[in-house]
Amino acid sequence: MAENENSNAFDIAAQAAEKKLASIFEELNPEEKRGAMAVFQWQAANYEDSGHKRLGRILVEYSKKRIID
Repeated sequence: MAENENSNAFDIAAQAAEKKLASIFEELNPEEKRGAMAVFQWQAANYEDSGHKRLGRILVEYSKKRIID
């Protein structure tokens, strides 16, 4: 696959992922939305120093641990 085709595929996948995130977020209750917003704010506060890829890896690792109190 050419680089441009690969980039386009990633763009399409990202758009679908964004729509799914918006749908999930809309279904959350207010307390869950506050929790999600805390994660969004953590990402926004740290991406310039750490980079999205590294933060993404951290989020994936947390999702694998399924930490729930």
